[in-house]
Amino acid sequence: CRRDQDAVENLNREFAPQRLLVLAVNVGESRKKVVEYLQTAPRASKIVLTMDTNLAALYGNEGLPFYLMVDGDGKIVGDQRGAAGEEALRELLKKALPG
Repeated sequence: CRRDQDAVENLNREFAPQRLLVLAVNVGESRKKVVEYLQTAPRASKIVLTMDTNLAALYGNEGLPFYLMVDGDGKIVGDQRGAAGEEALRELLKKALPG
């Protein structure tokens, strides 16, 4: 997940005006550990803990990181399992963002 962190943050900033919402679901870490990590490596993305949601189980992720693209109508339009870098994430975004 750390490998793609800069790419995700870059895309988050770039596409925020198009109402891109980046939601990171932390799997298996305590709230305290996540807060400590974010103090040394702040992120613009929203972080959700598995203790607060069932998103990880709902989408049946089999590898981390797992990226899920949902369009403005709430339809899943693509997914990516595993870190693949910024270019792969940009290709995935093309499926979700208009124009």
